[in-house]
Amino acid sequence: MNHKKIYIIGILYIIFIPAFVFLFPGLLQKMDTIGNDSVKAFQKVANASENSVITDTQKNHFILTTKDKETQFIWSKDIKKNESYSIKMAFSLEPFEKAGLDIEKLPSKTIQNNKIVIERTFKAKTSLEESKTATNSYKNIMELNRESIKYHESLDHYGIDFMNGNMLEWARDIEKNDKDLVFVLNPEPFIKAGVNVNQIEGWSYTKVSHMDHGKTVKVYKLIKSFSLTEGKEA
Repeated sequence: MNHKKIYIIGILYIIFIPAFVFLFPGLLQKMDTIGNDSVKAFQKVANASENSVITDTQKNHFILTTKDKETQFIWSKDIKKNESYSIKMAFSLEPFEKAGLDIEKLPSKTIQNNKIVIERTFKAKTSLEESKTATNSYKNIMELNRESIKYHESLDHYGIDFMNGNMLEWARDIEKNDKDLVFVLNPEPFIKAGVNVNQIEGWSYTKVSHMDHGKTVKVYKLIKSFSLTEGKEA
């Protein structure tokens, strides 16, 4: 192939791809298997947690509280109306304090209302109607911030990225997975704040696989997992 043909193909590629994205955004969305399947999986988790998901009408959020009553996932019904944060994980402070935590050494705003919190704020690129269901609210977040949704192949989990090594993950199929809902924390800030990460009650300090520039590497994380179906242990 001569240089002229390569040049022409390059020009066509530059013209065609943006035009395709502009003219057929709905088709691209339908082709997004990970994004779309993550919504279906999230709905199963929300349904399995039906009695534990409530609506905070005052703050315009959905709140999922785990069965130990110590851990929560909170997500906005309308990210344009919630400028303080769009998604949040909240954990009981007590197990971390018992493991040596010096709260003064944690990053600012990590402790709120006697809980450890991890937050992320999304910017709405377009305006959407306020979601009336927990699943549609997640779907809106996914569609407006697709890059934040991941697939963890080794665990068969979808997840939403809180940045800085923190994630919330849920099973693609809760009938087949023993870890249906998983809270993932970067251990480094807690280690620096004096925590003995091997002694946090209810949490595991372990290596998990992680994609880094196309390569699978193993990194240490703090993990708290839950099973949402009877007869299974996380």
